[in-house]
Amino acid sequence: MKRKRIFPLTALVLLFALLASSCGGGKTPAEQTTAATSATATATAATTATTATTEATTTAVSTVEPYTPPGDFNGYVFNVVGTSVYSGQKWTGHTWKDDEPQNALENRLLQEYRNLEKRLNIKFTYDTASITNILASAAAGKYVGDIFSLQQHYWAALAISGEILPLNTDQIRSAGLDVDDPEQVDYYYTQTSKQLDGENVWAIAFSGEYGIQRFGKFTVFNKRILECAGYPADTMYQLVRDGEWTWDKFDEICRAIAQTDYTEYIEENLYPYYKRVRAYISTMDDDKAMTEMYIFTPIVTESNGVWRSKVDSSEFRTAFEKLKSFFDSYDTNLVESENNMSQGNSDFVYFCNNQLGFSFLDSSRFGFEYDSCNLTMEGDYGFLPLPKAVPDGEYVNILSTTEGICIPSAVSDPSRSAYILSQLAEILNDPKQQRGWLRGMARDDESVEMLIEYILPNQIMPVHILSYKLYEVADDLAEDIGCNWAGHGYNRLKSLDEIISTYHPKLQAALDELFEQ
Repeated sequence: MKRKRIFPLTALVLLFALLASSCGGGKTPAEQTTAATSATATATAATTATTATTEATTTAVSTVEPYTPPGDFNGYVFNVVGTSVYSGQKWTGHTWKDDEPQNALENRLLQEYRNLEKRLNIKFTYDTASITNILASAAAGKYVGDIFSLQQHYWAALAISGEILPLNTDQIRSAGLDVDDPEQVDYYYTQTSKQLDGENVWAIAFSGEYGIQRFGKFTVFNKRILECAGYPADTMYQLVRDGEWTWDKFDEICRAIAQTDYTEYIEENLYPYYKRVRAYISTMDDDKAMTEMYIFTPIVTESNGVWRSKVDSSEFRTAFEKLKSFFDSYDTNLVESENNMSQGNSDFVYFCNNQLGFSFLDSSRFGFEYDSCNLTMEGDYGFLPLPKAVPDGEYVNILSTTEGICIPSAVSDPSRSAYILSQLAEILNDPKQQRGWLRGMARDDESVEMLIEYILPNQIMPVHILSYKLYEVADDLAEDIGCNWAGHGYNRLKSLDEIISTYHPKLQAALDELFEQ
């Protein structure tokens, strides 16, 4: 397993690619790590905001005795609090709809939960409290639940304000939960939470027999389309290994796809959609636009502990125009009237129909639901990381709104919460089972290699997930940027000047509120 690379938040505001990139000159993964380490800055504001909590906790646990769990918790009600009904399904071991397992896997999970409840003499409950109530109660120091299961833009804000506990402490370890142990937690997501201040683990996740933690968007390519354009799968995988999978290379391949006539290669009765092949669609949803935006464009900066919006900067303006030119320069967009885009079809649908050479999709599109790509797509596909912003840069996997598990500061006995989480880890976390899920998502061993070596170890937390208000502002900003890059079917197309005048003050206000500056 590769060592997790730490990116404090200032390093997450990535330099836009096209202003400095050139083809070739890629580095090996080891060389990339060295370059990234030397370029990493300190997230001063986030560190300052969390220092008091960290120091207080460290002082409190420096002489802590090993936790000895009681043989019987006397019917204790262990309350998991979150905002998602889906989380309730995970935490109660049954489906929310009718309280009954829907398949053999769910039935086994339910039995595991019931056995654990019986062994410890506890009862699991799940409270779908509103986030307003959760945040207000946490801020007031009131008990809300024994653990939270929240999306990043909620738990990150709670960490900054000191309302959840760091988890890589002696107190938590003494209770049996080692958040640096991949046998106990999803190593990739858990280590990513350190990026908040470069030191502390604030949230964990589990991946094992009963499911894996969702991760952010990565590149998916149609093997047949790229092969016809002169780029077979082996070539694509080697580009990644050699550090040469960049946005310039992506541009080069898209141009080749646009110039290829697929009718002479593909039997129409087998792949009827190939006659309408496009290289790529940019951008049909705001989450995907956010991925593109954060790879290319610095929208915030931090200096001497003060965070500032860069949406009004000349760099943002230049990058925006360069990006728009980049995505308009070849045949990437589907025509609305021809392809019924207004009916809600997404690039996921077009990709599964063998109409796209590339797409950026997240792990939820490769699960085992009826409409997942790995179950429905007839054509073959492969996985790659997102292209690098610059040849000497890093591959990144930008997290979206996945959930993490954290312990509230107001809980009466953090050791009890940690101990029960350690017992849940024995059920829910297994790195070998996680690899099995990854293999089920992929169509070849090389794609699994891409996931394990280049995608999962390079997860980053973009700034927009540090609070819900930031998330809302960045989400709207991304959507309006996406409309400029792929405006078909939209009614909210805005000029660059309108985007700047609208979002610069909103983003600055959200930063000021979060960091109390």
